[in-house]
Amino acid sequence: GINTREAKYAPYAQWLVRALEELWRPAGTQLGQLNPDERKVLMRVSIENNGALGEIRIVQPSPSRELNDSAVAAVHAASPFKPLPSSWGLERANFYFVFEVVEDKFVFRTL
Repeated sequence: GINTREAKYAPYAQWLVRALEELWRPAGTQLGQLNPDERKVLMRVSIENNGALGEIRIVQPSPSRELNDSAVAAVHAASPFKPLPSSWGLERANFYFVFEVVEDKFVFRTL
């Protein structure tokens, strides 16, 4: 994984967040029945240097299958992504994201 708080990675990470925020809409879930800690999905997304989606791995799933599936669907819908900047010198970058529902609002952030 890369530290998206480092200045050189931040613009790409922010772009990813915006792209995924536009596409993630968990529907049909019984979110009111879940406690706040169960309303989030921690996911690792690997992106190839050409922007192709490499791998999706749910690191910490929600007990809600619909919530997990909607997060995965958003990543697939957003791909392919912009190519990784050549200045990074990476063949692949791993990003960690938290998809979270807070008080019926969708929140999405990188780690």
